[in-house]
Amino acid sequence: MRACTDDELCQAYEQAGVVYMGLGRWEEAQVNFEAADAALQANVNDPNCGIDLVHRKHTLMTNIGHLMVKRGNVSWGLLFGREVVSHPRVSEYNKGWAYLVIGEAELELGNLSGSYESYNAAVQVFKAEQARFDNGFDSNEHTPRRQQIQAEGNYRRAKIHALKLAALLGDGTALQNLRELETDLWSFDPEASVMAGLFVAEQMSKGPHRKRKLLELNKRAKRNQLGEVLQRISALLCLLFFFYAAPVYEDINDFQEPIAGETVGLWERLVFRRGNTGG
Repeated sequence: MRACTDDELCQAYEQAGVVYMGLGRWEEAQVNFEAADAALQANVNDPNCGIDLVHRKHTLMTNIGHLMVKRGNVSWGLLFGREVVSHPRVSEYNKGWAYLVIGEAELELGNLSGSYESYNAAVQVFKAEQARFDNGFDSNEHTPRRQQIQAEGNYRRAKIHALKLAALLGDGTALQNLRELETDLWSFDPEASVMAGLFVAEQMSKGPHRKRKLLELNKRAKRNQLGEVLQRISALLCLLFFFYAAPVYEDINDFQEPIAGETVGLWERLVFRRGNTGG
């Protein structure tokens, strides 16, 4: 489908950026986000700027903010997140994503309590958004299925990250909750399931049990093309194999074809659950 207008061009670039970010290809993601920003002519501080443009700009800013944190530009990511959160015309949807950006940035800076507060704020925002559909509001034939999928996925994403921070802050029940989510989410949200499992593995002591857990997660991440998560798992495995020399019972680079019933649609995985594509 060819983009004919600046708005369509912006959306095409931004969705491409979301896909590349989900695959862990930061440079391609940044190129596409920058192209989307150039195509989107919107001054969110102008009171005459249409509300749709304000929301679109904030969506793009949260995606760029996430990418900045992932690429090590934490201060820029924090700046983008805070600017969106504090804007008087921000939508609840974009506010939730901005809190995720801030939480991720605060974690990188070592501020665990601040990170937890931001992730928990995102949980509350997305929980309210999900409730809109659960209670029947907006859930009619004119409501795109995409919005429902995103509302549910965003809530799970925020909840998993908040539980990780709760565990780091000493909550004894948080790890068990993550283990349960890893199992419960696998059939319909493999990415959230693998992410929950990764957070559990990060808290395990170095040794054979952690190695087996990471190898299993590595295989599942490859099966579902979870490039970004796969990078994090691979980095932990490399450290583990360096410090803990032990036989590897299978090649971590082996690629396995998807198993029937374990995956959801590719486009749904890459776009609906891997970045802010708008509410």
